[in-house]
Amino acid sequence: MKRLILVFAFLALAGTYGLAVHADVGGEPPIVTILDENFVDTDSITVMNYQYFVLYGTAIGESPLYYFWYYGGDIIATGTVLTNKFDDPGEYTLTLEVVDVNGLSGYDTMRVKVEGIPVSNESVSWGRIKAISR
Repeated sequence: MKRLILVFAFLALAGTYGLAVHADVGGEPPIVTILDENFVDTDSITVMNYQYFVLYGTAIGESPLYYFWYYGGDIIATGTVLTNKFDDPGEYTLTLEVVDVNGLSGYDTMRVKVEGIPVSNESVSWGRIKAISR
């Protein structure tokens, strides 16, 4: 009983003098995996420009878990599912950060290779209608 009273007295004094009392959270950060639309763990996917793609985030860690998708340092989505597209051909790196209840973060990345839609310079004629592809 005396030990319980001493703990309460210390906490009361700590609050009075603005002292912070932190518990050592310990533990391991979440183990994070990004899966492609077929639920396959892969390092990269290839899509066409303007084509939407879906990625799924999974994590093992102490619940609740919070999911943040990043591109270029900016959060582009939250939650376990990312639906996105890129208009310009190139390679893009997406990062998934998962934060657990203790504030510990785990990460995974996915490289998205975006290929351009093939363009033809040939003229196509359908009867009286003539279209020029660019």
